[in-house]
Amino acid sequence: MSHITREKDRECLLDERRRLLEYVLEAYKAKGGRAQLPIGMNSAEAWLLDAVDVQALLAGLHHSKAAGTLDLLQYVRKASSRTITSEAAVSGRSSRRDSYLDGEESERDAPMLNLPQLNTGLSESEIKDLAYLVFACNCTKGVDEDLLHTVRSQLDVDESRAAEVGRLLGMVNNTLQTMQQTTGQLPVSKQWTANLELPVCLLGTVLPKDFNRFRSFVVWRDTLSHVLLASLAQSVRDGWSLPPQQSGVHAPTAQQLMARLKAALRRCDVRDADDFDEFEYQDASKAVGQHTYALVKCTSAGWRFPWGLRVRLCEMLLRGVFDTLDESSYIDGADEYLKLLQERLWPLLGISHAMHNAGFAWIHFRQFVVTRHPGLLAKTKTLLKRLAQMSRQESNKSNQGSATATSAAGTSSEDTALTREVGSAVIDWIAERLSDYHAKLGGVGGPEALPGLVDMLAFAAVSRGASEQDIGDMMAAAVRSSVDQELQRRLSAEGPFDDEADNITALCGTIVTLAREQLDTWARGFSCQLLEAAPLSLAVLHEAAGARILPWLGTIITLDDDTCKALQAAMDLEPMLLGPVTSAAPGCQHPATRKTLMSARSWDIPTQLQPVLAAWVDKQISGFSVWVDRQLQQENWEPLGDRQPHSGSARELRRIVMESLEALFDLGLPLPAAIVSMHMEGIDNMMHRYLQGIVSRLGSWQDMIPIIPPLSRFKREVAVKQEEAESGMTGLPERLPPVGAMSRKGVPFMESVKRVEQE
Repeated sequence: MSHITREKDRECLLDERRRLLEYVLEAYKAKGGRAQLPIGMNSAEAWLLDAVDVQALLAGLHHSKAAGTLDLLQYVRKASSRTITSEAAVSGRSSRRDSYLDGEESERDAPMLNLPQLNTGLSESEIKDLAYLVFACNCTKGVDEDLLHTVRSQLDVDESRAAEVGRLLGMVNNTLQTMQQTTGQLPVSKQWTANLELPVCLLGTVLPKDFNRFRSFVVWRDTLSHVLLASLAQSVRDGWSLPPQQSGVHAPTAQQLMARLKAALRRCDVRDADDFDEFEYQDASKAVGQHTYALVKCTSAGWRFPWGLRVRLCEMLLRGVFDTLDESSYIDGADEYLKLLQERLWPLLGISHAMHNAGFAWIHFRQFVVTRHPGLLAKTKTLLKRLAQMSRQESNKSNQGSATATSAAGTSSEDTALTREVGSAVIDWIAERLSDYHAKLGGVGGPEALPGLVDMLAFAAVSRGASEQDIGDMMAAAVRSSVDQELQRRLSAEGPFDDEADNITALCGTIVTLAREQLDTWARGFSCQLLEAAPLSLAVLHEAAGARILPWLGTIITLDDDTCKALQAAMDLEPMLLGPVTSAAPGCQHPATRKTLMSARSWDIPTQLQPVLAAWVDKQISGFSVWVDRQLQQENWEPLGDRQPHSGSARELRRIVMESLEALFDLGLPLPAAIVSMHMEGIDNMMHRYLQGIVSRLGSWQDMIPIIPPLSRFKREVAVKQEEAESGMTGLPERLPPVGAMSRKGVPFMESVKRVEQE
């Protein structure tokens, strides 16, 4: 669909809305009510109907009396930046707020440039009026009608209003040409269509008879008077120099000249048609011109609009490059429109190349903030990058001593200040969101928009003259701030537990999750400007965890299950955090980040736990002696069974040793060698005590050796006689050795033992 078609559809919707409002007002009138209109208006005009807040109006009708008076001025949208009397100057100006976001919310959120010179004292609608007036004076000839229609729509000027402005400007041109033919010279400068001569000429030429209604003339005159007065006041503040004194005559001060101008404007300020006198008005408008001339001679700006107003006009006209219905896209013929501004209008207004670039970058950033459309992110980043490059070039020239108050490229001190202010506004808006990007980037595009925002922040900082170290400082501060705030939010969401060990376990789990998100998602967005963003975020988490874990380690008394679980979680967490930090620290180029990474120290939990583990082992050992004594007292030294030929105390000894070792190693904690040695020494002492108890019950080992009988000697004859006596005994084997064979030397002793056993 073409832009013209979309505009026609929009106008149709507005017409239907107006007709519905007219029907509502007629129905209220039929019931005896009355709608109070602005002075000079007989019926509700289109611009007034467009400005009415429908919901507020319906609510007012619902609660009002049947025959009451309804003041429509009370139901005009508050989003309008002008009073209703000023709105009448452009009959047909619509309140155009519905866009990518809710209009009022978008305008409230729109960033602002805070240079004092930009406080022109004019409302946005008055600047739009002046912008269209200047555009219509200089950029309508030879331009495609579709483009002119688009520009009028962008500046909220409808067809009837545009025709009126064209008619009045044509009348002023004819008047000036007539004066030139009469006097032989043009009474104004060649640039009169783009400076303060424009409102002076219009005030002196246009009369109430040139309008359909006197009220329209009043609003037209009020707008021009306000523009003239505010502009001259700003020019006086920006640069004032006393005129050369004449002999015997004191030059008037700026205050006196401004007072005379205000007096002349008050003479022109006729509010009622019956009080208007054309001769008096022309005389007053002539005085306005004289006092204006006396003022501009003493200001550095001269007839040109003050610098701040020129910036505002540049911004307002450049904002017209965006489509009304799709505010993230350019209008049809955007290139032609920009060329038209740069070739015809900027030279007349005195808008430099630097001012144009700063303004173009600014309106893109502002449009991105208002619409939150991701498509504008890349365009804005490109424009800010170009602005940064130009700022760096100017800085290099200045450092080389080749720059003066105004460089060869035409960059004045005011334009430099504008570039720096654009950078400051971008930095302020983005830095506020990056300081808590976990929570504040949801409405800006989330992690996908983070790289673009980071680059925009860096380019804006360069345009302000920041160094790479300054940019790194901003990025590091953003990472620190956001990670810390997100960690605190997540810990608060989980809630504190009664047991500190449970709090430590929850802390470690939360940090693990957050660290993985940083590595996988968020840290990548900073990689173009701060390579160590990932290890820095891990260092921040390590520092936050250590602040909770280290004090807790000093309070541990017992190693219960919850405590061991918390300790294990902490020891699993530290290598995950500290490993990347330690490896990235030596090669870090950013000084502050490198200092942070180098300062990270291990918690050394095993060393911290050694006293607790020693106390645990000592408690285990202290129970061994009691167990040994009890087992020895209950022992009866009977085997447990045929297949268990050992005593009950031996079995219990083995069980207690195994359970003790399993309890030690099942703690799941790293065990120092001293702790293991201490435990094994305790087991060794226990076994030694057990064996001592057994040995003490057996008595002396000498008691187990039989007593050696006294030696006796017998003659051989006695032994033979005894053998013969024993040979006749019953039960002996049939074959026996010969008598006397057993008493001979050389016979093995065990043979006789076997025979005795057989007997």
